Amino acid sequence: MEPAPIEARGVHRALAGRPVLAGVDLVVPAGATVALMGPSGAGKTTLVRHLLGLQVPESGEVLLAGRPVKAMSDSELRRALRDVAAVVQGPGDGLMGSSSVRDNVLYVLEHTTGLSPRDRRREAQHWLRVLGLEGRAGALAQELSRGERKRAALARALAPGKPVLVLDDLEGGLDPVRTALVCDVVADHLREGRRTCLLTTHSTEVAQRLADRVAVLSGGRIAHEGPVGEVLALAAAPAPASVLAPVGPPPVAATPTGRPRLVLLLLVLLVVLALIAQQLLDQLGSGHRVLAPF
Repeated sequence: MEPAPIEARGVHRALAGRPVLAGVDLVVPAGATVALMGPSGAGKTTLVRHLLGLQVPESGEVLLAGRPVKAMSDSELRRALRDVAAVVQGPGDGLMGSSSVRDNVLYVLEHTTGLSPRDRRREAQHWLRVLGLEGRAGALAQELSRGERKRAALARALAPGKPVLVLDDLEGGLDPVRTALVCDVVADHLREGRRTCLLTTHSTEVAQRLADRVAVLSGGRIAHEGPVGEVLALAAAPAPASVLAPVGPPPVAATPTGRPRLVLLLLVLLVVLALIAQQLLDQLGSGHRVLAPF
């Protein structure tokens, strides 16, 4: 039996003492597209970073093609990730800000494929065209809008034709028209080969368009997992609807006044500082790996 390209077993992670991942089990089978859903702050990006070996679980393990990541050296992890292309949510969406959009795509093609310079230029032009960025090919990545950065990062991920895709916050920064375009491009790309894909999204429409299966992350665990139609049908029921896609803003609490309000503001500031400190420790400590661009 072919091992799953990506798998999490009992993954735990806490930030500032708050459990974010509390025993996550997730399997992305070979040839399947799995949509990871859940409310903002549920830990979807944190889980993606663990699945790519960018962070090490406090407990539990991540496997790539059946091999535990924690047992790999950095060089072994790089080799394991040669078949993986990723777009990870973050500042700049992983683009080289001082390079042009075209050069960002060419850089990945040069370092991950055996294409000739002429073929690399042709491939870069193709992906920028289909993603509506042909007119922005010469612009610096740092000059792009959020939606343009997302599409440029996606061009970088799709151009090498790797068999495994990890696409975090797929529709982030995109209007409905661009979201539909991106879904069409990704769907065509997945159909071209027996590709495996894990994507995170807040959109049931995106999940229905692209995914075979849906996993809902809530409360630090996978609360629901199964065929896309079966899981999304739960959204019609009142109880799980807020888990899949919150339909409105949370209730507005009464605004504290005077001294209680000052105390509350100080507590919020302490929590923010603690989260920043934890993120810095994650990056500087042994649980963080710096790898080549995907």
